[in-house]
Amino acid sequence: MTIKRIFSFISLCAAIALICFATYVNIDNLVGAFGNGPPYFGRTTNMDKWANPIPFLMFFNLIVIGITYFVIRWALRTLKQGRMQ
Repeated sequence: MTIKRIFSFISLCAAIALICFATYVNIDNLVGAFGNGPPYFGRTTNMDKWANPIPFLMFFNLIVIGITYFVIRWALRTLKQGRMQ
Protein backbone atom coordinates (compact mmCIF):
# COMPACT_ATOMS: atom_id res chain seq x y z
CA MET A 1 0.00 0.00 0.00
CA THR A 2 1.46 3.32 -1.02
CA ILE A 3 1.35 6.52 0.96
CA LYS A 4 -1.01 8.06 -1.61
CA ARG A 5 -3.55 5.25 -1.17
CA ILE A 6 -3.35 5.50 2.62
CA PHE A 7 -3.85 9.26 2.42
CA SER A 8 -6.83 8.82 0.09
CA PHE A 9 -8.41 6.30 2.47
CA ILE A 10 -7.92 8.69 5.40
CA SER A 11 -9.41 11.52 3.30
CA LEU A 12 -12.41 9.35 2.51
CA CYS A 13 -12.95 8.66 6.21
CA ALA A 14 -12.57 12.38 6.99
CA ALA A 15 -15.21 13.23 4.35
CA ILE A 16 -17.62 10.77 5.94
CA ALA A 17 -16.89 12.30 9.37
CA LEU A 18 -17.54 15.77 7.93
CA ILE A 19 -20.94 14.62 6.65
CA CYS A 20 -21.78 13.24 10.11
CA PHE A 21 -20.69 16.53 11.73
CA ALA A 22 -22.82 18.56 9.30
CA THR A 23 -25.81 16.35 10.07
CA TYR A 24 -25.30 16.96 13.79
CA VAL A 25 -25.04 20.73 13.28
CA ASN A 26 -28.23 20.77 11.19
CA ILE A 27 -30.25 18.73 13.66
CA ASP A 28 -29.00 20.71 16.65
CA ASN A 29 -29.79 24.08 15.07
CA LEU A 30 -33.22 23.07 13.77
CA VAL A 31 -34.32 21.49 17.03
CA GLY A 32 -32.98 24.48 18.96
CA ALA A 33 -34.77 26.97 16.73
CA PHE A 34 -38.09 25.25 16.14
CA GLY A 35 -38.17 22.62 18.89
CA ASN A 36 -40.63 19.84 19.22
CA GLY A 37 -42.62 21.01 22.24
CA PRO A 38 -44.61 24.01 23.40
CA PRO A 39 -42.73 27.26 23.95
CA TYR A 40 -40.95 27.43 27.25
CA PHE A 41 -39.65 30.43 29.20
CA GLY A 42 -36.35 30.82 27.33
CA ARG A 43 -38.00 30.61 23.93
CA THR A 44 -40.68 33.22 24.58
CA THR A 45 -38.66 35.86 26.43
CA ASN A 46 -36.13 36.47 23.64
CA MET A 47 -38.39 36.28 20.59
CA ASP A 48 -37.17 39.69 19.42
CA LYS A 49 -33.62 38.26 19.16
CA TRP A 50 -34.66 35.05 17.37
CA ALA A 51 -33.07 34.43 13.98
CA ASN A 52 -34.00 31.89 11.37
CA PRO A 53 -31.14 29.33 11.13
CA ILE A 54 -32.06 28.06 7.65
CA PRO A 55 -30.00 30.58 5.58
CA PHE A 56 -26.87 29.78 7.63
CA LEU A 57 -27.51 26.05 7.35
CA MET A 58 -27.98 26.27 3.57
CA PHE A 59 -24.64 28.08 3.19
CA PHE A 60 -22.95 25.61 5.57
CA ASN A 61 -24.41 22.63 3.68
CA LEU A 62 -23.26 23.98 0.31
CA ILE A 63 -19.71 24.26 1.63
CA VAL A 64 -19.81 20.76 3.11
CA ILE A 65 -21.27 19.29 -0.09
CA GLY A 66 -18.58 20.96 -2.20
CA ILE A 67 -15.72 19.80 0.00
CA THR A 68 -16.97 16.24 0.33
CA TYR A 69 -17.71 15.96 -3.40
CA PHE A 70 -14.15 16.83 -4.40
CA VAL A 71 -12.52 14.81 -1.61
CA ILE A 72 -14.58 11.68 -2.31
CA ARG A 73 -14.06 12.04 -6.06
CA TRP A 74 -10.28 12.37 -5.62
CA ALA A 75 -10.07 9.52 -3.08
CA LEU A 76 -12.10 7.08 -5.17
CA ARG A 77 -10.10 7.91 -8.28
CA THR A 78 -6.83 7.38 -6.40
CA LEU A 79 -7.99 4.10 -4.92
CA LYS A 80 -9.19 2.93 -8.34
CA GLN A 81 -5.86 3.81 -9.99
CA GLY A 82 -3.95 1.90 -7.32
CA ARG A 83 -6.10 -1.18 -7.86
CA MET A 84 -5.49 -1.17 -11.64
CA GLN A 85 -1.70 -1.10 -11.36
